[in-house]
Amino acid sequence: MLRPASVPGGFAGSPTSAGWPEKSPEEPDTLFSFFMRSRVPLIAAGILSRAAPALAQPLDGSPADPRHTYSTAMPDGIAAPDVAQTRLGSLRFLVTACLRTATLACLLLPAAAAASDMVLIEGGTYRMGSETYYREEGPMREVTVGPFLIGRTEVTNARFREFVEATGYVTTAERGFEAAERPGWPPELLEPGSMVFAQPKEHVHVNNPNQWWRWVPGASWRAPEGPGSTIRGRDDHPVVQVSPEDAEAFAAWAGGRLPTEAEWEMAARGGVFDDPFWDEPFDPVTGWRANTWQGQFPATDLADDGHHGTAPVASFPPNDYGLYDMLGNVWEYVADWWVPAHPDRAETDPDGPPETLAARFSHPEIGARRVIKGGSWLCAPSYCLRYRPAARQPAERGLGSNHIGFRIVKDAG
Repeated sequence: MLRPASVPGGFAGSPTSAGWPEKSPEEPDTLFSFFMRSRVPLIAAGILSRAAPALAQPLDGSPADPRHTYSTAMPDGIAAPDVAQTRLGSLRFLVTACLRTATLACLLLPAAAAASDMVLIEGGTYRMGSETYYREEGPMREVTVGPFLIGRTEVTNARFREFVEATGYVTTAERGFEAAERPGWPPELLEPGSMVFAQPKEHVHVNNPNQWWRWVPGASWRAPEGPGSTIRGRDDHPVVQVSPEDAEAFAAWAGGRLPTEAEWEMAARGGVFDDPFWDEPFDPVTGWRANTWQGQFPATDLADDGHHGTAPVASFPPNDYGLYDMLGNVWEYVADWWVPAHPDRAETDPDGPPETLAARFSHPEIGARRVIKGGSWLCAPSYCLRYRPAARQPAERGLGSNHIGFRIVKDAG
């Protein structure tokens, strides 16, 4: 198995009295800072194209130093939206749409999912995290989780379409901004759009994700790769180009919520807590176990697992809980705010750090970010190595990409 020769960076701060890490004064610039230093003069000169170079999201193919992956860029002087207000706005939109349409579907569609779509996880105590790969995955600690129901698969395009048709919901990627809302932004970035992986035609240096991420106006869950693309024929693929805000709106409509990181990781382990079974997606006996990247990232995907891009859900064997695609295919949002470490204490039903603490680990114009889990089709053993239950990265709360999706959970009983 290929592993990083070293894992520099991560987090070097000391824990707070509550067990969470504090902001490390030695933490280097985020990709936001790198991008702004290199791109602001071009923006000012009007050189930013319609497919603007990425205001790069974290994401698969992360540089060797994980600290350089935690951002998308916001122009100087632009404050990140207040998360409480954006969530409240989504819920208001959802309720208003249901009342306005007065459709039975708005109330009945969430209940129409068969019971087999959810799997009961009995809960229990396990050692969460890892101290083998990236520093943000540790320290390992004992966590107790109560019983819960979790989606057998990621939410599909077909299921998300039901939600949109029932409620009239408009995703963050489809909304765009008024110039008054984001003064100083280039016009291209005010348009509705999202982040799209743009595979280079030849090998590029992997320390700069701007070389394979693009902001594409018009990209959305309906057109994941941008204008001209479609989800026709992909009803059974996981929905992508949705933000955490969109995922939470769907979950509320479906009578559920996003899982906590502790719930998600317990489910992903499939009851196997001390076996490195999932450290590699290929088993010489049983074959591929997950949709990941084969070849030299980011220029060459051999697609030996049968897929380039997302795969239909349940294309690979389930884990021992009967859950599909917990690793690979698409990253999945969880409810926790992101900080680059776990608290050094045992916990019962943890729900992550407070938003105020998470904001310390992000550029102030980006705001606190959410945790994503499980890796994706862009995750390569030579570069990302995050198709593991303990792996984690941050994602912005108002921005999606074509390799992040979600599944929901419900409280048991």
